[in-house]
Amino acid sequence: MILAALFGGFLVLAGIFITEHFDHTLRNMKTAARILRLPPLGMFPKVLLKPGAVDQKAIQQRLLDMMAQKLLQFNLRGKGPRLVLFMSMYDKEGKTVLAGNLARLMSQQGKKVRYLNAGGPVFTAQRLKPYPFSARLLGYPDTRIDYSDALLQDPGKHLDPITYRINDGHEMELTTEAIRLRDEGAQPDIVLVELPALLQHRLPTALLEQEDGCVLVCRANRPWGEADEVMCDELREKAGDRLRFVVNGVRLQETESLLGELPRKRSAFRRRMKNLFRLQYHAKNQI
Repeated sequence: MILAALFGGFLVLAGIFITEHFDHTLRNMKTAARILRLPPLGMFPKVLLKPGAVDQKAIQQRLLDMMAQKLLQFNLRGKGPRLVLFMSMYDKEGKTVLAGNLARLMSQQGKKVRYLNAGGPVFTAQRLKPYPFSARLLGYPDTRIDYSDALLQDPGKHLDPITYRINDGHEMELTTEAIRLRDEGAQPDIVLVELPALLQHRLPTALLEQEDGCVLVCRANRPWGEADEVMCDELREKAGDRLRFVVNGVRLQETESLLGELPRKRSAFRRRMKNLFRLQYHAKNQI
């Protein structure tokens, strides 16, 4: 009996080791920093249809606010407002969602923002998949995405035409447009430029000579391959310490590495019970 238990425990540990060894996805900010060998700008979680007791809106707002603050701290290389490039290795990594919501947040904070989308609109209607009965029966969490959430809408729906523009031209046209936006009379505080997928288009070297910061958006559940690493090496060489990454689509629980204990919607009774189990009989959230 004891030998069977030990053997079962060994199999579990072996399974965990093998899974970790062959899992090349970025998963969270710590793993992404190790694989990419880049400093982080932040992370962003999946927008769940049913996040449970977790206050998903508060988490999203705080993470966007932290990233917006860091964007405005990029050192200027020349005159004019900051020019920040948003890029990803492939399409549908989430750079439009992040850049659009950061542009909206900074505009609400009183900043003059210009957002140039060179990848073009990629938003298509997504059909909500039914939650499998077997998953509900076994108690698995509902991980479906809420595609109707305002965060996942086309930026053109919540940004005015002056702030948000689409440019699907070639590199020279894109560079000229970005520099014109930066030098226009209104003098914006920051110019965000979203580039097409790096592994499917030519690297815009002219823009990389002008930028003040680069943000590489990476999807958390996509395996990081050799082609990604080769392109990342080239970006490191050209952008240097101005290159940051955002890991997108992490599990909500992963955001605790940045935010601490996640804000939850709890009743007074549940808060008391939690403190009781922690042996914190008189614990309060204030001095």
